[in-house]
Amino acid sequence: MAQRKKITKIAAFFQVTRQRIHQILIKFKKTGEIPFLKKPGREPKEIDGETETIIIETHKKYNLGAVHLERKRSMEGISHITQFTKFF
Repeated sequence: MAQRKKITKIAAFFQVTRQRIHQILIKFKKTGEIPFLKKPGREPKEIDGETETIIIETHKKYNLGAVHLERKRSMEGISHITQFTKFF
């Protein structure tokens, strides 16, 4: 019971789940190395200037966030443009 409380406190401190703390402990016990966490999410991709201009103009016109902006563009028949979130 005392072990569970310690794990819970550690997880709360680092803002991760108890399961993630257990995964880290298991990896440490197997390898003896301290695992380092990577930054979450995918890496942003560079886009060309024309695409950037289209995104910015559309955002100014409709004042929408990335997800709703992409939906609006698809309803208008404009092709899918990836990486909207890079600008917002």
